[in-house]
Amino acid sequence: MVLKSPDIPSILVETGFISNANEANKLSSASHQQALARSINSAIKRGPRPLPR
Repeated sequence: MVLKSPDIPSILVETGFISNANEANKLSSASHQQALARSINSAIKRGPRPLPR
């Protein structure tokens, strides 16, 4: 489900596709989940950055 017009700041993070067998295997791995969580947390803490031109 995608939020439409949320009342609070929010982000949508897509970490892989379960329709892809290789990605589904990674997504079910606790170590991969931890790595994703660390990366997402780090990106949120850094905050938005301008896109390169």
